[in-house]
Amino acid sequence: MKETRACCVCGSLHPVNEMVEFDDDYLCTVCLNTETMLCNRCGERIWRDDNAGDEDTPLCLSCYDRYYT
Repeated sequence: MKETRACCVCGSLHPVNEMVEFDDDYLCTVCLNTETMLCNRCGERIWRDDNAGDEDTPLCLSCYDRYYT
C-alpha cells in the first residue's frame, strides 16, 4: 500500500511520491503550479503571494532587494 498525504493547499490525498515538498510541507503538482512560481533571477521557488516582482518577472524578495531597488 502506498503512503498518501494531503496537499497543504487543496487538502486532496495523493501518493507521497507524486507530491512535491516545498516550504516544509507537501503540495500536489496542480497546486504547486498554481500557487507557486520560480524567481526569474535565481530560480528559487516562491509562493505567488510572496512575489516581489510582477507576473512577467517573478522575483523572490532577496533578488528584488539585490537587483531591482
